Amino acid sequence: MENVPRSSATQPPASAEATLISLEIEGRPYRLELLVGANGDYRAHLNGEPIGFNALLIQSGILSLILDRRVYRCVLLDASGETSIQVGCERFLFRREDQRSLSASRKNRNAGAGSQSVKAPMPGRVIRILVEIGEVVETNQGVIVIEAMKMQNELKTPRAGRVAKIQVAPGATVGANETLIVIE
Repeated sequence: MENVPRSSATQPPASAEATLISLEIEGRPYRLELLVGANGDYRAHLNGEPIGFNALLIQSGILSLILDRRVYRCVLLDASGETSIQVGCERFLFRREDQRSLSASRKNRNAGAGSQSVKAPMPGRVIRILVEIGEVVETNQGVIVIEAMKMQNELKTPRAGRVAKIQVAPGATVGANETLIVIE
């Protein structure tokens, strides 16, 4: 995180809507404040320090991010009480602290007790299934590999549990947000 470029703009844009996100990266806690201005521009502060970046919302739930001269495709995944962002082959869980998500988390307080799904973040083709029905899995364990846009992506479990259903087979074509595996 020490090499994150700093933005020269330290003040939030006028009439910005802020979202506070608590992150844990390599065991260290971080607090990200994301501000979206009225004209659609983005500003961010990580632990109070401004971050310089450029972002473009490609479609709902998919963001193109330029940070430190590298381009990242970020896909928002929202599954039964847990929200994560898929960047390349890695999945990062996070918790939002804005008023809307606090209300939603109160409603979903017991959501972890039921089944949860591993869903396709984008259209693609199933390459490999890494688990079997009945297998016990840990949180963030790789369970399936899909190919999308000539890149292979290993999708991970939203929580620990047992594989209840595998709804696809290797070679199958899947759509965005399609349920692939169910964890109980």
